Amino acid sequence: MFDSSRSRAYHCSSDSHNQTIASHCFELVKRAQPQFNICGLESSYTLDKSVPNIEDRVTKAIPQELLYACRFWADHIEAGKCAPALVEQLQDFLSMRLLLWMEVLNLNQQMESGTECMRMMIKWCDQLEAHPELVKLARNAQQFVEAFASNPVSQSTPHIYVSMLTFWPKSAPIAKHYAKYARGPVHAEGMALEQRQLAHLATWAFAKGIGSMTMSHDGLYIALAVDRDVLVVDSSSGRVTLGPLKGHPNVVQWITFSLDGTRVVAGSTNYDTYYATILGWDTRTGKTVLGPLQLDGHTNSIQCLSFSPDCTCIATGSEDKSVYLWNTENGEMLHHLGIQDPVSATAFSPNGIQIAAVFAKSLQIWDRNTGDTTLGPITTPVQAYFISFSPDNSCIIYGSNESIYIHALDGQSEDTILRPVEGYTYGINCIGCSSNGRYIVSGSGERTVCLWDAQNGNLLLGPLEAHMGWVNSVAFSPDGACIISACGAGLVCTWDARQRNLTFSPNNASLDGITCVKFSSDGTRFVSGSEVGTICIWDTHTGGMVIGPIKAHTSRINAVDFLNNYVVSGSEDGNICVCNAPKGAVVVGPLEILPNRKVQAIAYSPDGKQIATGSDDEVDLWDAHTGTRVLSPLTGLQGSVMSIQFSPDGSWIVGGSQEYGNNIATWNVSDGKSLCQILDGHSHWVLSVSYSPNGALIASGSYDWTIIIWDAYTGKRALSPLIGHSDYVRSVHFSPCGTRLVSGSTNGTIRIWDVQTGEMVFELLNGHESFIISVAYSPDGARILSHSYDMSVRIHDARSPEERALSQSECEVGDWTIDKDGWVVDDRGRLLVWVPGILRKALMWSNTQVMVAPQGYVRLRFDKSRMGESWANVFSSDS
Repeated sequence: MFDSSRSRAYHCSSDSHNQTIASHCFELVKRAQPQFNICGLESSYTLDKSVPNIEDRVTKAIPQELLYACRFWADHIEAGKCAPALVEQLQDFLSMRLLLWMEVLNLNQQMESGTECMRMMIKWCDQLEAHPELVKLARNAQQFVEAFASNPVSQSTPHIYVSMLTFWPKSAPIAKHYAKYARGPVHAEGMALEQRQLAHLATWAFAKGIGSMTMSHDGLYIALAVDRDVLVVDSSSGRVTLGPLKGHPNVVQWITFSLDGTRVVAGSTNYDTYYATILGWDTRTGKTVLGPLQLDGHTNSIQCLSFSPDCTCIATGSEDKSVYLWNTENGEMLHHLGIQDPVSATAFSPNGIQIAAVFAKSLQIWDRNTGDTTLGPITTPVQAYFISFSPDNSCIIYGSNESIYIHALDGQSEDTILRPVEGYTYGINCIGCSSNGRYIVSGSGERTVCLWDAQNGNLLLGPLEAHMGWVNSVAFSPDGACIISACGAGLVCTWDARQRNLTFSPNNASLDGITCVKFSSDGTRFVSGSEVGTICIWDTHTGGMVIGPIKAHTSRINAVDFLNNYVVSGSEDGNICVCNAPKGAVVVGPLEILPNRKVQAIAYSPDGKQIATGSDDEVDLWDAHTGTRVLSPLTGLQGSVMSIQFSPDGSWIVGGSQEYGNNIATWNVSDGKSLCQILDGHSHWVLSVSYSPNGALIASGSYDWTIIIWDAYTGKRALSPLIGHSDYVRSVHFSPCGTRLVSGSTNGTIRIWDVQTGEMVFELLNGHESFIISVAYSPDGARILSHSYDMSVRIHDARSPEERALSQSECEVGDWTIDKDGWVVDDRGRLLVWVPGILRKALMWSNTQVMVAPQGYVRLRFDKSRMGESWANVFSSDS
């Protein structure tokens, strides 16, 4: 029938008919009514699955012919090779009907078909060179659809409009075409929206940290090592398809799929044992099909383990200066490869014939079958911690925390060197290579992902930020279009590897690496010190930098204090500086007061005449104007003095140190004599001390997870220890009225305590994504300043949720939280809006008033938003 010479008058032109059907598909979508909220969903507060009778409603609202048109229009264009002939209809579809089309597919749980339509559409873009604006719109539409389909936001169809349009970059083609129809959307504002990296596709959160990650060879599934278990998830949605697969006695550290995808195999070991445990499962049934095998033979701890591509052989590298090769089926040792140093990493070649290892500053390759050396050992410029073969077997990729080296195995080409972006403190943890060998992806301890050109070493994309912990696994999809990364904080992120650095700009030196902060005396400003020795002054109401950066030190600033118009700072190299804040100038120093020692803590006396510093084993007093010593060192503490403070009347100093006993002391400022040493209290280091406003009490926060309030005159406990934090208490500070105490912990929580009873008043929802470094009340007690290892500084409303609720009207959205999937949820569990993973770190929570961070901030306003039962009025399309 399709052969014109055979069927003649009855000939059917496949191309022509497919073009006709594709055109009819577009017409069906165009004529569909209504063009918005096709299923008449009443509220945006719930997930689709929670809507009563949702399946019946979808069936009645969306006829089969419309569903067919939405699923297969792209297939017909592809089959008919007719994209240029349908340019006008494609333009109308993308600029007017895309969101309706997404509604239809999502309500029918067919978004996977939608992403495939978008992929096919992008293939035709080279046929549409005469229409560059349409090509831009098509590419942005693909990003929009993939971002929706691969994230939890797809669980609620109304949030195509309520959430996706809210956070989509305003300058992007999709926003330009559709945002003009929005009526009263959730209002989002802030610099982070403008700096959003469109390379980010999805973030999936898991309950526990991820130790390792791998992708199946067909790209359909991802296997995750989550604590002692293994999960298999869908690579397009993050949905768990298998698991948890159990059986490992220790945390799983290595994982792989078999070539045919029918097995997933994982290895675990304990650092104080000399054997590894191997288990394998059937990916269809979840049944154990391999092991548990114990690979027992090393005489020291196993540092690395790798699987051959066909999963028939395992290599282990150990501190005992050996590499062992094992039979995967029975655990039999095949070869013992002896070397001169402890092994850091091993890798099999893509064909499985060779095994490579790095150790000390050496690299060696063996034949897997014979155990004979085929290369090396050769000397490497660095001690490598990871290694991989290129897909074509032509190169070895290895590296350290600081750089990646690509070594050509032909022995003739020079090595290519890839170095991390300058300004990043923590190095590379892992690498992956694209299937064509042209690109390398790296994950870092800085919680970032980078894409590199393997030919010239240039950075193409990144550093990409969305992770909350060290990135320990990275991989490419088989087609190289997608990057997958996993971190120890339980997040998996997917990235568009086709993007390039269009929006990334280097971190502002005034923001990057803030190490310490302090309120000014009047609370209108706060000061920050940095990793690079700079001082900045910030407005506490706007978050804007008003003075700085002031180059005060040549090394890391560990502590600052702010009194009236002067800032004093102490640094890693034993120097102090005094800066005039209004002038932005250093007026004293830098003075090297403690050669070869660190200034860990610093404080002004209340009258501003003296400066106290804390260092190893002692506290020192200095003249604030000249920098000369006032008293002999104040001794009595052991270990580094981490926190010091003057009493409100300036007559006493309290200090806390990193010592198991004798870790809190007070001294008289006039003669340096110690009033008392508080011995019977903390069982671990003291990290923070604070005087109450009347000087009668001292609070201390400790490594032992407790807070103790002491009588400042007798050294006895005024209350039983305050217990509630589940990790180290890093910082404590009294409120100006003296009735409350704020504390911050390494587990990321901030708590407010009643000083009279020792009871917790409330936990301050803070939005930080890492441990708290410091907390402090503002001088008026209305706000709390917090500084976190996530590199952000936040200023919060100090009132409890109940106190805040009293000042809010009934129509206002009260305090809200954000769950692990990115949903902003109010106190009634209603879904207000979904926030993309790339923006959550920058999100200002409901009680956050000011935020200063390298990535900027995002502030949500719900006061004029049409949500919930009024969401149906949020969009009005002119069709």
